[in-house]
Amino acid sequence: MRELRGGSRARLRWRRHLRGTRPGRTPQPNTDGRCLRSEPTDGRRGQDHGGAASPETGRTHVFVYEDDPDLIAVVERRGYVRNTERASDHLVYDIGDTPSPELPDGYRLFSMADECDVDKRREIFGRSFNHEDPREWPSRFAYEELMRAPDYRPELDLVLASDDDTYAACCIGWYDERNRVAHLEPLGTHPDHRGQGLASVVLLEAIRRLEDLGATYMPMTGGFDPFYKAFGFRKLRTCYAWERTPDGST
Repeated sequence: MRELRGGSRARLRWRRHLRGTRPGRTPQPNTDGRCLRSEPTDGRRGQDHGGAASPETGRTHVFVYEDDPDLIAVVERRGYVRNTERASDHLVYDIGDTPSPELPDGYRLFSMADECDVDKRREIFGRSFNHEDPREWPSRFAYEELMRAPDYRPELDLVLASDDDTYAACCIGWYDERNRVAHLEPLGTHPDHRGQGLASVVLLEAIRRLEDLGATYMPMTGGFDPFYKAFGFRKLRTCYAWERTPDGST
């Protein structure tokens, strides 16, 4: 989903894919429930094209915002039950007068426009998300495909490195110029460099650069909410997973 000015949302049919050697943009199942809004006319339950099934449990799920009563009514009629343990707040950060971050001693900040070392950049991506083999995920091919995306800007692909040139934290900012909306994906810190506020530093620099481009706010869903709320994001609403099994039981 792409946030538009005024809070409306437009669904994107493609996303960047970093998990293998496939091209960087691959079709994904729609899990926002839009395909569930049209009820079948013959009285049958119909096929839930909008749900994504878990390979582990076989349960189908859709994500529904708490302030969407029409869609809630539809998924309830289809036999879905809200899982209150699978929830994510929709946050937003209001951008304005963003200061330059204060770098901690022993670190320097730069972008892929300054130093384009794809192998080190993809390794910090993997280590930031505790991947068991960070030198293989994401693959070089996958990261180079991400860099070919039409909205990728190397000056928004940021890295914090330590004095020994270890990549310690990273993030990528994305800018929707038409709607003046900023996006962030991903943001992470090397396990050996956590607890020093490095993620906040690189995030603040990304927001500062996005503000220079004209961004006015940054929505966030699915991140680590305590971190983003402490940074200054505010809650708009909560999104819950609604689930059911293939036979329609809950």
